[in-house]
Amino acid sequence: MQAAFAAAMAGEGDGAIAGTLAGREEEGPRARTRLDIYRNNIASALVRTLEGLYPALVRLMGRDFFARVARDYARSHPPAHGRLLEYGFHLPEFVAGYEAASRYPWFADVGRLEVAWHRAYISAEAKALRAHDLAGVPPARMADLGLVLHPSCQRLASRYPVSRIWRIALEDEVPEGAIEVEGDAEWLLVVRPGAEVEVRTLEESGFAFLGALAAGRSLGAAYESACAVDPDFDLQAHLAGLLAGETFAGFRLDP
Repeated sequence: MQAAFAAAMAGEGDGAIAGTLAGREEEGPRARTRLDIYRNNIASALVRTLEGLYPALVRLMGRDFFARVARDYARSHPPAHGRLLEYGFHLPEFVAGYEAASRYPWFADVGRLEVAWHRAYISAEAKALRAHDLAGVPPARMADLGLVLHPSCQRLASRYPVSRIWRIALEDEVPEGAIEVEGDAEWLLVVRPGAEVEVRTLEESGFAFLGALAAGRSLGAAYESACAVDPDFDLQAHLAGLLAGETFAGFRLDP
């Protein structure tokens, strides 16, 4: 009966559940009406969940258009589990291919930034690595050092000034509707070292440096990745800034 009910909620028809209800008071048209109530409640709950995850997109798109996109997404991407806190993370990819939103290609990246913010917000706690924690590493071994990113760290590269669009969209005085913004590409780090989520702008070389560390590469290899983007990359300044910003949660020194 549960499987038949779930199939009906997924839009696979009411035949199976109608057969299960045969002979009961709810059979026939009354059963369909009652099932529609559940379907509408589920759809509304999923739209509200997505509105909570993507407040900037709601303002950029307008509430009515966002609800339309969210309903289409929910129909094609039903929840795989009951943890709605983890539902809807793939909406940006859906928006990127949504024809009615094609005039605003930055919608998808704003959504990706909101997902990064949410992932950082719900991430595990961890004690931040401090510069003095590395005092025991021999200078000759610094290039072999591996740095473990804080669990909340999320990275995002965009062709658009996505953090600026996101912040403008969240301002209360901005009316609903798409915002026309011109600007350059951005490389972002989203992290929650304490109680508040922070969205930080990086240089492209710094983004490459952090990405190499996130991939498990050594400090020396990460430096080479950064220099491939900017030959004048300042390792000491970038590393000091990342440590001061509580970006790491540990380190390793492989044999």
